[in-house]
Amino acid sequence: MMVRRQLMAVILMCIARSAAAAPHDIPRTVSARIYDYAHFNSQQLQRAQRQVSETYAAAGVTLEWHRTVSPDLIDAGKGRWPSDGVTTLSVVVLAAKMATRLGVLPDVAGYAPITRDAGGRIAYVLGGRVRGIAIDGKVESWVVLAGVIIHEVAHLLMPEREHTSAGVMRANWNPAEFKRVPVQRFSEAEALSLRRTVSSLEGHVARVAD
Repeated sequence: MMVRRQLMAVILMCIARSAAAAPHDIPRTVSARIYDYAHFNSQQLQRAQRQVSETYAAAGVTLEWHRTVSPDLIDAGKGRWPSDGVTTLSVVVLAAKMATRLGVLPDVAGYAPITRDAGGRIAYVLGGRVRGIAIDGKVESWVVLAGVIIHEVAHLLMPEREHTSAGVMRANWNPAEFKRVPVQRFSEAEALSLRRTVSSLEGHVARVAD
């Protein structure tokens, strides 16, 4: 009887551990594509995507990147639109002239139009400012690009959460802080919010968060 009780206790413990781990083990995937008007080279874009993917994977979310496109080059006849399907999220990397025309505040490197309840689908990154921050912070451009994408996509996926005083979701970054992008992770509460949203994406664009 003692052996049976011990065996039952072990089984129940395993079931409990399995149930606790289940929310993290369920694959949650969201597709995304970069629309690059700032013409970063392919190596920088790939390294940035890899870093963004690693940061989100640590939070239990898989980012499925579709092929990057440069719409202005396609319009000029120097490429074709991809045939790899429609994505859930879009990251638009704006050229410096585009950011100027839009009148974006000078201290903003990215922004994400969202609704408080449902998030959004498009995040914007200011390519010229990414390059400027990289120079000021003495860090590679892809690291800054990755940091801005991580932050803005997070606004899309957890619109109910405000900026924080520290970590990935802090509002203000100085150039040197981007050196920590490869080792920064979302908090447990942020990761839970990300997973919940990816599990059931819906909504429309209504406001801007930067």
